[in-house]
Amino acid sequence: MDHPSCAGPVFTQLALSRSGRPLPSGVHALNVLTLNSIEVYQRWLSPLKGFRCAHAAFFGGESCSAAVRRVVSEQGLVGGRADIAARFESCRQAYGHLRGAQVTGGVQGVCCCGPVPIPFRCG
Repeated sequence: MDHPSCAGPVFTQLALSRSGRPLPSGVHALNVLTLNSIEVYQRWLSPLKGFRCAHAAFFGGESCSAAVRRVVSEQGLVGGRADIAARFESCRQAYGHLRGAQVTGGVQGVCCCGPVPIPFRCG
């Protein structure tokens, strides 16, 4: 018998592969475990840290946990692993941009609008 928390459209959808054939029970269980873990993180841990992920802070839009939850819901954990890895890499890069802006006190660069480069700093 299925666990009560596994009822609903997301979990029913995860039981089928893209071809419409049932997934092996281990794959379904892995997807359900992943989604439940993300839900626990979003509900109990994320509010305690008091900030959004770097990707959401830098680009706006959904957080990495929300994006991964969406990917797992749509593609499954195994099928969506490339999208998940790409999202985390993008978040790592966003962190680097935010960290650079924080350390230097703002955006830095050199304006090369003429023959003499002029350094500038915003923020």
